[in-house]
Amino acid sequence: MLDFANIIFDICYALSSIHNKDIKENDYRLNYKSEEISELLLRLYDQSFNYDEKIFYKCLNAWDVMFESGILHARNLTRKIDSQ
Repeated sequence: MLDFANIIFDICYALSSIHNKDIKENDYRLNYKSEEISELLLRLYDQSFNYDEKIFYKCLNAWDVMFESGILHARNLTRKIDSQ
């Protein structure tokens, strides 16, 4: 998973850069994809813990960007973290 970190980050930032609020709120595919990428980001975060500090902090930054853009919701991520 660590080998794909840059690809995962690029996808996070691409999804976060979508500015049209209607697309973000009404496109179930975008919501589904953002949930999928957040799961990958969570796995990457777990794997980088105590192994690669740079990737670890980039995961935190990617989540911040996704939350700030409105593409990801804290409630859904919290459920995923709690279920692991």
